[in-house]
Formats: sequence, C-alpha cells, structure tokens
Amino acid sequence: MNASLNGLVYELFFPEDLHAQNIRLFDACAAAGIRTGMNAQAVAAALFAPGHPVAAQLARLQTLAVVRLIENQPTAPEPAPVYELNQPLAHAA
Repeated sequence: MNASLNGLVYELFFPEDLHAQNIRLFDACAAAGIRTGMNAQAVAAALFAPGHPVAAQLARLQTLAVVRLIENQPTAPEPAPVYELNQPLAHAA
C-alpha cells in the first residue's frame, strides 16, 4: 500500500514526469472504483494483482529518474554484461 501512496504523492509533485510516461495513478485509481471507506486489504489485493493498470504503473514508476533519485536508487539500471560466444566467463577464470 505504501507504493501506491508514494506513487500518488509523486504524481502530485512531478505530474509532467509521470504523465510523459503515461503514468496517471489518480485516474487509474478512480477507474478502479476506489473510494473512501473501502476495505483496504481487498483494495490492495485487487490493485497489486498482476496485470492491473495500477500495478503496472507502479512498476513503471521505478524507471523514472526523479523517483530513483528520491528512493536513493541508481539513476540508471546497471547494464547487463555482454558475452561473446566461445569466450570464458569472467568468474570462470
């Protein structure tokens, strides 16, 4: 549930960054029918289910530089090592 609250706060403070990546959590929550007085556990189970638009948008949040900076993550993911065919792996030496 923290991730969704953080995401909503990010959308309040950095709407241009999120909207440029088509992350619109307020709209997605409204479309999901979230309203005051709902059972928080039932809502969370639905929102974080694989394939739900809110879950997908929350996952995409982690790709934004502004979010990665706030959450003290590297600004860009480490690139995967590239191996040539028939070359020994570095750890196998």
